[in-house]
Amino acid sequence: MHEGFCRSLLTELIRNEVSRQIFRNLMHELFTRLENTRKRVIVKRQLILLERLLNTDGKVEFIQLSDSLRDTYATRKLPQRAIVRDINRLQALGALRVEKKDEHYYVSIRLEWPSMITENEFFNKIAAMPKSKTYGFLSPDEGQ
Repeated sequence: MHEGFCRSLLTELIRNEVSRQIFRNLMHELFTRLENTRKRVIVKRQLILLERLLNTDGKVEFIQLSDSLRDTYATRKLPQRAIVRDINRLQALGALRVEKKDEHYYVSIRLEWPSMITENEFFNKIAAMPKSKTYGFLSPDEGQ
């Protein structure tokens, strides 16, 4: 029985690592195609945010994630809002999951995302996104 458990655990670890690599490949392939002079910085930040989550197991509390991204967003006038805006965009694409538990928000990567989104769907969702100034899960009127 112990041998079966170890084999099952090893299989799950391998499956998880393969899923992470597939996610990485897709995100770099799609996001870097968005790069133009206007979006280059935004794409770079979002890729760093996604990498941070890919290198973490499970959910990350928003404040902890925000603190770990401090250097990446330091040049922004309102770094916290820029992080929230990037998380909202990535959530709208289906790449992230945001959950509220008690008074805390938790962010996690959706490893199944590469198998759920097509290239056309990705670019259509990007085109349909509102332009900046949308705060989503931490907006003052969230939940109303």
